[in-house]
Amino acid sequence: MCLTYLENTNGKDWQLAKTTPLTLKPSDDGVVSEIERLRWSNLSTDLAVWDVKGNFFILLAGVGLINDKKTEEANGHRANGSKTSNGAKDLNPNGSPRGDGPSYELTSYNHTEMIYRDIAPPQAHTKCVAFEWLNIEKPQIVNKPATLMGEENGVANYVYGVTQHHPPGTSHPIPTKQACVAVRQDGLFSLYYQGEHKVEYHKLAYNLAPDGREGSCTFTKAAIGFNSDKKIVVVAYDARSDLVLTYVISIDWGFLVESAQRQRSDPHYHTPKDSQIPPSLSCALVHEMRPEPTASCDFGEEKAFGKPEVVQQTLKSIELFSPYFQQGSNLEILITYECMNPVGSQPYTSAYRYNLENAMDSVGDLFDSMGDANAGDSREGLLRLVLQGHISLSKQVQQIETAISESLLLFIYTDGTIDAVNRETWEIVPSSDLKIEGQEQTTYPSTITSLLDCGFSFPELGPSPALLAVSPNMAAFVHYENGQLQFRPLERSSTKSVSLCGIGFAYMHACACYSTTSSDDLLVMLRNELFKTELEQPELAGHLVDLAMTESHKAINFQLNSFGKESVDKLLSNPPLQRLLSLQLVLGELHTKNKAIKDMAWIVLNLRSTSFGIMFSLSSIYRQMSKKKPAEDLLQDSVSRAECIMSLVGNIRWLIDLIVYFNQELLQLAFSKNNPEQSKVTVDNSVVLPVILGKVPRLFLMYSLSSIGKTHEILKKLYKELTESNKLYTPMKEALNRFFTACNSSPLNLGLFENFLRECEVYVNKELNNIVSNDRAQSLKLEQQLFCRGFVPDEVKYMANVLIERHSATISRDLKLADLYFYQNDWIDVGISRKEFGKPYVPLEEHFKPMIPRLRYSDNEVVDTLRKIVINAGPTKVYKMQSSIVGR
Repeated sequence: MCLTYLENTNGKDWQLAKTTPLTLKPSDDGVVSEIERLRWSNLSTDLAVWDVKGNFFILLAGVGLINDKKTEEANGHRANGSKTSNGAKDLNPNGSPRGDGPSYELTSYNHTEMIYRDIAPPQAHTKCVAFEWLNIEKPQIVNKPATLMGEENGVANYVYGVTQHHPPGTSHPIPTKQACVAVRQDGLFSLYYQGEHKVEYHKLAYNLAPDGREGSCTFTKAAIGFNSDKKIVVVAYDARSDLVLTYVISIDWGFLVESAQRQRSDPHYHTPKDSQIPPSLSCALVHEMRPEPTASCDFGEEKAFGKPEVVQQTLKSIELFSPYFQQGSNLEILITYECMNPVGSQPYTSAYRYNLENAMDSVGDLFDSMGDANAGDSREGLLRLVLQGHISLSKQVQQIETAISESLLLFIYTDGTIDAVNRETWEIVPSSDLKIEGQEQTTYPSTITSLLDCGFSFPELGPSPALLAVSPNMAAFVHYENGQLQFRPLERSSTKSVSLCGIGFAYMHACACYSTTSSDDLLVMLRNELFKTELEQPELAGHLVDLAMTESHKAINFQLNSFGKESVDKLLSNPPLQRLLSLQLVLGELHTKNKAIKDMAWIVLNLRSTSFGIMFSLSSIYRQMSKKKPAEDLLQDSVSRAECIMSLVGNIRWLIDLIVYFNQELLQLAFSKNNPEQSKVTVDNSVVLPVILGKVPRLFLMYSLSSIGKTHEILKKLYKELTESNKLYTPMKEALNRFFTACNSSPLNLGLFENFLRECEVYVNKELNNIVSNDRAQSLKLEQQLFCRGFVPDEVKYMANVLIERHSATISRDLKLADLYFYQNDWIDVGISRKEFGKPYVPLEEHFKPMIPRLRYSDNEVVDTLRKIVINAGPTKVYKMQSSIVGR
């Protein structure tokens, strides 16, 4: 078993990273069996693994086990402190976890630790036939379909919106804990759940055999789904009785329910052992039927994709699809059969779709044979499967997957083709009457729910594609071919639908933002489309870049002109802003004709991270200072504070050098005002002008400058108190000296520049109000040109000239121009002040591209872009740099 991910190699190219092997063992001296089933949890932290023998493992990503002798002895030499299948708990007599349990430390998500294993006994029929993670008890924000409102200047105007969706089925009562359920071939239903605290899992089992006898059934096919009434539904085919059985299962979470309520006010609450009522399971068999589809149905509503006459059919699969965000959505059961026509040609698939409904809601005799004694007088005993429709697929289905928050079903065929079916209409997406922009009688789609509505399609694969998985944004998929794992993005079928491509990307990018899903697959798709556009319609490449950025802002309702001084805290804690900046950085890397696009994103990203760093470091220092007086300071306190301060030095130095560069540009613009052709810096390619004219970057710059000043004053006060108390230990002394040296190295009075920015704020806001005259659309357009393109529009160029003159008049009187003008800051990689290096040459290994650091400091050194410290990269060969396709 190997772990890989989509990694960025140079800011604009991606690849599947070299795999990291993950080792599993059923026991300390056991042999690894073939892996059969893998599933990440809904939080993407826990990985469930099943092997062909029915052994079950849970791996936790992002942590490492602290291996000490005490821990190993406490665990009885079990794998990573996992609990064995007998259900023993590591608790003290009072119910709290033992202090000698396993301890973990945070690591990389490429590293996993086994935290649980359930080893199956050496007997037949223990393999897993169905598995699902329970949903998290947290409302989900889901995008509504983008709705067409009309066209403006040949570009469609779509309206975007969101809705809240409560995931169906039961959930672990404690929101930070997870649970999963499984069905084995012998009919054993298992619940694996985390306890009150820590990460260990516990097991609860129930025998689903109709007669209650162990081993009396053999489930060869099964599926698990969730109802809107917090119940679990299991549908399984028993090969012994030749029946399709339907169960409804409820979980009583016991003491965990009250514990969850107590933990809201006391996160460290532990339920006393004598009050720990364990969770329990209750189950009802609500329906049974033969696999042959004997139920009648009105086939007038049949959705058919070719309907050859059925002669022979074999049960292929059972699939359960839980209710999704569409109002009125229900649990749907899909039973598929592999069919052959009379002449015995290629097999095809016939699928029957059922709902689980109350028998009293309709008339029929489907359940006449049902007499389950376990149901008693329960309302669940009155449930029945009601046939909703029949689908004949002219191809043989290999697997069925869900996509886009389970609103689409993907039928993956053995010939390598893929069909997407809308669960609301049960029609193929896109519908056949979709007209793509650029064709005769063109229209845009009335709604957009995925890239398939925007002219994209799945590239065809070879027959019987192996291990195919679709990305959550349905923008790409991976499959195993010729011994290699291949990554394939969706492809635009029409070369003329460039605008629709940008709109579709923006919609799916918004989906990724709201669902906190990685958007790298979307960026790879957009990069490919940009390259294709550059080759086929180069005049539209810039339009695609601009549209993708501005429409992505619109899709998440991020309006650059709606922020003020009081909004900086919201901007700092705005996760979608990080996505938008990353998107702009990538598009800027691809579009080498306009480096300002990249520079604006790079500047704001770093201003944001610097502000975060200052905020967290000051918080840590304040928290420590509030616990004790300086006179009570210990060496360990000094070390902790010194680490906080040292983590800031690199970013402070970068920010100061950035401000110095801004002043260099402004002075150069003032000097070359009468002879602009003799200067490399002009109003049109300047970086500082869009920053101080644009509302959001100016706010970040002012906030960062203010934070530096506050930090400087706080640390000066702390230095004085520690010195007077004779508690200025060496770690703190050295860290403070480094910080003060970084602040004092500037040839510029930072306070003076901060005052200049305040004047800019007042002047720019006043002038913009006069220009736009309450026209919010025009105001937003100007801010987007400044921020997204790094371009000074003609409407505000007079303002740029005024600011240049004001800066020259106020700043130049208080500094030594020579020191400022010749100050070296080309390492910040902004504007025209850049160091040019050849790209490091690394021989290709197994078709993997080398990772190229963004910030080079010298031929042998690179800069850590997060901490802004120099790292020795060792000697490297270089090769001649070449421009990208967009550059050419």
